[in-house]
Amino acid sequence: MYLPRASTHGEALPTSDAEPKQPPRGRETILLAEDEEEVRSLVCDMLQDMAFTVLAAANGMAALELCRQHSEAIDLLLTDMVMPVMSGTELAQHVRRSHPETKVVYMSGYSEHPSGSSELFSINGPMLAKPFTRATLAEVVRRMLDAG
Repeated sequence: MYLPRASTHGEALPTSDAEPKQPPRGRETILLAEDEEEVRSLVCDMLQDMAFTVLAAANGMAALELCRQHSEAIDLLLTDMVMPVMSGTELAQHVRRSHPETKVVYMSGYSEHPSGSSELFSINGPMLAKPFTRATLAEVVRRMLDAG
């Protein structure tokens, strides 16, 4: 393979002054409920890297206990839909009773509820389909937190 000879020596390539786009960041508190330990750990790390304070729980009951223990506002509940003990929709109902200002984002790896019920289609809030990227997580969380 032959390539054409450069017309000048030492010619620098143009560079961009624009910085790479950073994902949205925040200082709010997020209650994370996810029963799969690896997923919970990964999502927790991603949110903490975005400067959020994260309260992580392995199921709905543990999330409610964290909610009771946390004296400050919980700005967002990020919950898996299908968990043992309590579903994500049940958890959201309980959290909203004590923290009505808390916004909710649901996560699921299912296109419909494993039991065949229509629960996944009767939620009130955005749904993050697993797996999702860090950028998608950042965008959805920031959009919900900024919503009036």
